[in-house]
Amino acid sequence: MKIKFWRVYAVVIALFAAGATYAAAPGVSQPVQADSEGPSTISEESGTLRVVNIDNTGIALWHGYGTNRHYAGRILPYGSRWQYSGTVTVPAYNSSETWYNVGGDQWVEGLYVRTFPNNRDTTYRIVAQRGVIYVPSFPIMPLPVDKGTPQTSRSTWSGYLHFTAGSAWQYFHVAYSSDQYEPPKYDLGGGEWVQGLREYTGIFTVAVPAHPTWGAAVYDRDLKPIRLLPAGSQWCTYGNRYINGAEYYDLGGQQFVKRDAGLMQVVNK
Repeated sequence: MKIKFWRVYAVVIALFAAGATYAAAPGVSQPVQADSEGPSTISEESGTLRVVNIDNTGIALWHGYGTNRHYAGRILPYGSRWQYSGTVTVPAYNSSETWYNVGGDQWVEGLYVRTFPNNRDTTYRIVAQRGVIYVPSFPIMPLPVDKGTPQTSRSTWSGYLHFTAGSAWQYFHVAYSSDQYEPPKYDLGGGEWVQGLREYTGIFTVAVPAHPTWGAAVYDRDLKPIRLLPAGSQWCTYGNRYINGAEYYDLGGQQFVKRDAGLMQVVNK
């Protein structure tokens, strides 16, 4: 069902009156039935959110949250940006779901938004570096793409990009997050940043320069050594990580080995 322009305009006016902050983009959606239950404590977290529904439509605005919610008669357009000033997590879909307050008693469902909390350090170190990233041979979900500064509230939301299994994509820059647990993002050209693809898989052979009998330390995600790989042993790798100024190969299971502790052979793109 199409929604006329005057109705969308009325939505925007009503949201401003309720205290929400708006950055416009077109799009509409239909409300869905409430299917979560149970209130929880409302946090004071604040930040920016964007409507990022995969089907490129807007999302319903609600009064209340969880099973206590009811449709507010308003739509937040796809791609629009809003300030939020409170969150609450309630049981949903045999798990839990976070809701975001966008002014007054107006809430949006976290399943359909992407958030940028004010208290989170989302700075990136961007390196001019060219290479190729590969899509796994098995199907994956569409991945979100930012255009501009990667994954900050200053980015211009670009939407979702559907990747073909087995395809290859050239990148021109790599953005390493200040959060050591977050994988790097790759610039596919024109400032379009994607996260979630690996550069390659390969075989890492332990060969410490000038010390052929030395092993190589394996580190956990906090960079604490957990074991030693024997000299000359070979291990599968799953891309690389840039942590605290040094580059590591990912051995899987949150285990990492320093790049300069051996030799890499790419075996599967």
